[in-house]
Amino acid sequence: MSGFRPMDAELEGYSWLPRMIDKSRAARAGTLNDLVHPCPIDGLCLERLGLDVEEFGDVVAANPDDASVLAALRARGIASAQEAWFDAEEIERGLRGGRAGVADPAGAEEGPRAGRVSP
Repeated sequence: MSGFRPMDAELEGYSWLPRMIDKSRAARAGTLNDLVHPCPIDGLCLERLGLDVEEFGDVVAANPDDASVLAALRARGIASAQEAWFDAEEIERGLRGGRAGVADPAGAEEGPRAGRVSP
């Protein structure tokens, strides 16, 4: 989707973070369109970082660029890039394909039913 970095984009080794920064900014601006924030992959990223969506959004809103967002997140004690890393594209494929134990197809990042994770 135009304006959002790809799913495999990383910021200093942090998977998904560039895309989630874009989505957070768009959510606050009301320009997410068909994307969902937080989607299940955002939730996984936030969990691995040790943050909630509100805290993350506040950090993004208070910092004008990726470097300052990452510095502020590190100041809050987020997990290392190595500890927080995951394969976002593989997770998305699982969400769309409904692989057992990951999520059902309704959990995909885009679409009217986005954001639902199977129990």
